[in-house]
Amino acid sequence: MCTTILFGCGSGSEETAVSNPPEEIVPDTDPVSEAITVDAGTDITLYNNEVLTLTGSTNLAGLSYLWSQVSGDTVIITSHDSASATVALSNIAHDSKLVFKLTVSDSKGNSEADSITVIVQDKVSAAMISGDPSLLPDTPESILNRILSVIEAEKIENEQALQAIYGDSSISYLPSQHSQFVSFKQREGVYPLIRGNKGLNLAAAVNINGQHNAAFGTNIIRSFYDGAYLEYEPHFANLLAWLLKRDSATLADKTTVKLALMDGTTAWRTSEWLTAKYTNWTVTHCTIESELNNCLSDADLVITGSNNDASSEIALAALQSAQANDAALLYVHLHSWNSNALTVSILSQMNLIMQGSGGPGNYFSQDTATWDNYQQMLAAGWELNDIYQLVTDLKAKVFSFDISSCATTCDDAFNSDFKAIVQSLRISMNGFDRDKVDIFASELYQIEKLLVLLADFYRQSISYPMNVGTTPANEFLQAYFADHLVYNTRDFNMLQKDLGNFSRTDFSHVTPSSKTLNITSKVSFRSTGVYALPGQTMTISRTDNSEVDVSVFINTQRSASTHEFDGNGYNRPKYLQSVAVSIESGETITLNSPYGGPVQLKFSVNDKAVAINFSNIGQHPHWASASDNESFAEKMTAADFDWAEIVTPNFEIHSQLPKMNASLSNVYFPSAAEIAAGTEQYIHNFAHVLAGFQGPGIDVVAEIHDFANDKGWSIDSIDYVKHMNADQPTCGSGCSGNPYDAGWNFSPIGHGDIHEFGHGLEKSKFRFSGWDGHASTNPYSYYAKTQFHKLTNTASSCQSLPSQDMFNTLKASLLEADAFAHMQAASLTSWSQGMAIYVQMMMAAQEQGDLLDGWHLLARLHILLREFERADNNDNDWLAKRDSLGFGSFTRAEAQALNNNDWLVIAISTVTVRDYRELLTMWGLSFSSAASSQVASFAYAPITPTFYNTSGNDYCLGLDKAPIAINDRDGDGIIDADDIFPDDPNESNDADGDGIGDNQDLSYDLDPTKLTYQNIELQSKSNTECLSIDAGASLAGQKIVSAVCSNDNNTLWNWGDDGQLHTAADASMCIAVDSLGNGAQLILASCADINNQAWAYNNDSKAVTSVNFTGLAFDLYGNKEVHLYNTHGGSNQQWLITVH
Repeated sequence: MCTTILFGCGSGSEETAVSNPPEEIVPDTDPVSEAITVDAGTDITLYNNEVLTLTGSTNLAGLSYLWSQVSGDTVIITSHDSASATVALSNIAHDSKLVFKLTVSDSKGNSEADSITVIVQDKVSAAMISGDPSLLPDTPESILNRILSVIEAEKIENEQALQAIYGDSSISYLPSQHSQFVSFKQREGVYPLIRGNKGLNLAAAVNINGQHNAAFGTNIIRSFYDGAYLEYEPHFANLLAWLLKRDSATLADKTTVKLALMDGTTAWRTSEWLTAKYTNWTVTHCTIESELNNCLSDADLVITGSNNDASSEIALAALQSAQANDAALLYVHLHSWNSNALTVSILSQMNLIMQGSGGPGNYFSQDTATWDNYQQMLAAGWELNDIYQLVTDLKAKVFSFDISSCATTCDDAFNSDFKAIVQSLRISMNGFDRDKVDIFASELYQIEKLLVLLADFYRQSISYPMNVGTTPANEFLQAYFADHLVYNTRDFNMLQKDLGNFSRTDFSHVTPSSKTLNITSKVSFRSTGVYALPGQTMTISRTDNSEVDVSVFINTQRSASTHEFDGNGYNRPKYLQSVAVSIESGETITLNSPYGGPVQLKFSVNDKAVAINFSNIGQHPHWASASDNESFAEKMTAADFDWAEIVTPNFEIHSQLPKMNASLSNVYFPSAAEIAAGTEQYIHNFAHVLAGFQGPGIDVVAEIHDFANDKGWSIDSIDYVKHMNADQPTCGSGCSGNPYDAGWNFSPIGHGDIHEFGHGLEKSKFRFSGWDGHASTNPYSYYAKTQFHKLTNTASSCQSLPSQDMFNTLKASLLEADAFAHMQAASLTSWSQGMAIYVQMMMAAQEQGDLLDGWHLLARLHILLREFERADNNDNDWLAKRDSLGFGSFTRAEAQALNNNDWLVIAISTVTVRDYRELLTMWGLSFSSAASSQVASFAYAPITPTFYNTSGNDYCLGLDKAPIAINDRDGDGIIDADDIFPDDPNESNDADGDGIGDNQDLSYDLDPTKLTYQNIELQSKSNTECLSIDAGASLAGQKIVSAVCSNDNNTLWNWGDDGQLHTAADASMCIAVDSLGNGAQLILASCADINNQAWAYNNDSKAVTSVNFTGLAFDLYGNKEVHLYNTHGGSNQQWLITVH
């Protein structure tokens, strides 16, 4: 505040002269003016998205005001001539200090002024410093504009550097496939020095705050010495000048060059080449590792390799010190197409990345560079340009492609102009997370920070589901962009406002807690019972000292399980599963996910004690042992989370909450403990038994293990955790993998679950030529279900196989001149037909006594295949093993070249100690004479052409089915088993059993002495109606129903001792089902001596059940149809017999 005081003036004295009268004082005509006081206000701090209001004050009325700017970024003052003025700050794109002056004047020209300082904070800059997206402005324009301006400046620097190196000259750089390429850790100060014509960066230049670096994927200077890359030599000289910040005139000036971390030959040839070109240069090879730092301390230029023998810690410290001294770094590659750990570390110092050890480098790509000029090289593909155009398109909301085309096939422009770019950015984000790089804690990564913040902004407006065909393109693509730039190594993150069908977003009801987890490691990963709360920082500390690599990740979903291009398929974020972040002993890390979710631990080895402390977390329903019974049930009831997990020693279920509730409603597995026990038994144990493995929780079956031991075969161990996501599938209804994912709720005996599990066990080698891929997938499910049936006496829940249809095809082949050709033409190659043939082979092995359980044929086959694949790696192993494997007549090369049919006829015969050639020929399966000779050399007893009488899914009730020889003595085309008169080509059937062939016998007569009941009605206690047909209609295939009891051919039946129920309308027609399973429809079919037509009456329960499986009974449905159903004793399963 300033005050001006104005005084009136006059004179006077206390003395009075005697001779003179006192002087008269004349007052001034103006009154004394009051002082002006002005106050411009207190200093202000605000963000640049706000409007600045300047409010001044004074003590007098009638004064004039004038606001003016003293310093800072130029702004426009509105109402500058009033006490209150406003200033728009939107044009200020950075933190700024503004000073304004308020001048107050009166009509006399008196004035006073005061100033105010305004600190303007840029919201985007504030968010970039902290990483806190909540600081961002309300619209994306300032973020988009900042990205574009930063890239524009970076592009200028890029082009200046490349202009200095290349000028207008052409570029030719032709490395061999024994070379590497480099990628960029960040997008500022990194220049694509040599971009190959296939898009790989074969060399790069880097400017780190004025300190210059370069890296090649070849041993470039040694190659110059050897006479290679001569076209590139002039450019390399310019590169050296750029590295040393010189021009061509001063390049040859005195220079101190140090060579480090390279072999002696490379160092000598490098030195020779340099000193021949630049005679004033002093080149020294620093060979003593402990003195490396001192040796490099006075260098102008350090040329380094990544010698395998060097200590990473010493090497990196010395190179960092050299960079800090402003020495230029030049990396030359010594490892052909490969690399090592030190390579990666050294290049990381230069903000570059190279593939780790074992990566193929340029070996397969064989990229080279031939360009007319650097401008052409950049135009062909430059990520900065690509990002710039992408951000420009997002800003304009105009794109070069029609995203709706992705409903069928995405066009090329989408893939090149959007998808490829965001995928590259995602790789960078994943790298930051994997390496625990907090980009917001660094002065670097300006472009990456801005892109992450833009994704944060977009994430707040996503609304699911989206349809690629109808959702506005900018909304869809903003969400797609945001999905690819998820980044969790940060202190601040924002909960995404909509997580679709993955999870709720409001966790305000959850009080964050802490948990100490003591767990035994097991590959590949285990759940923790910890839930990362979205948008909240989770702290993880490791307190053990075990020798095991441990890493942390959130969620188990595969990205492909989000089908963003299906109709309304974009129903949640695409990349829910985070990157695995390593955590060392004694280390503490933090993660902050916008999605949250169940936390997992990944391990490198088994059976190590690991201790982890988690804080600021939730704890969802998670069952790992009986001690969790109560808490798991309580948490399921509370439903505070949308995910639940059940953990067994060898299998884990990661389930959406509703699906877990559905799993718990299974009558056989009604609790988490029972689900866990069932999972260990039916999924882990039995499936791995059938796959020929041993390990924790896997039964040792004597006829599998003893056979292998007798043969000298190894039984492989399996000891890692497998997983299931009860969520939404990556493909179909369920999709294999580890985890496999499915849209159904988990069940320990669910066919879908064990089917997907089986995909991880099956071998394509077990499929005969032309067979469907799923022909080898399902035996693991069926085997588990047979075991469940044995243990619980429940109905078969296996899939029906077309065995009877295939039996009919076999019988029909006997009518043909060439039965084998007929069977081949029948093309029995579907998954169900292939499985049915395997079941027949298993039944044969069991019936012949070669196996107690025919299913174990497959287990032996798995063991043989693994032993075969080990033996065929080299000639010595092959010669030592081939006889025991059954392939003794084949060289290793010949054995490797065998087709599946040849391999299988030998292998199946070997593991059963039976000759299967005739049986396989019967089914139309061919094999070579060489394979046939090999089997013949075994001199095993043959499996003669036989069909084992199975129908539908009764094979799951046991493989002990009656054998039916496939032969025809009288040549009438009817197999002897079906031919009542096998030696009479004119007769084959005697339907009524009276000894007269049907060709001569014109009537079907029932033998009363072979009937348990004659002329009866079966009346339901449920509706008092009787089991009925329509006698006036065609009988074959008619459904059995209930109708008013009529004591006529509609409702009368004759029940044979063999269990057959004959209709009085036609004694040759009997009650049958297609398969013995829940829900099977009762129909009329020609009477036959098969399981599916054999019925028994229980006088106590009044139930009509299957003779072979009493757990299935005639069940009257509400629509009056009669089906088979699990026996429950209800009135609709009670039938009263009335004899007429």
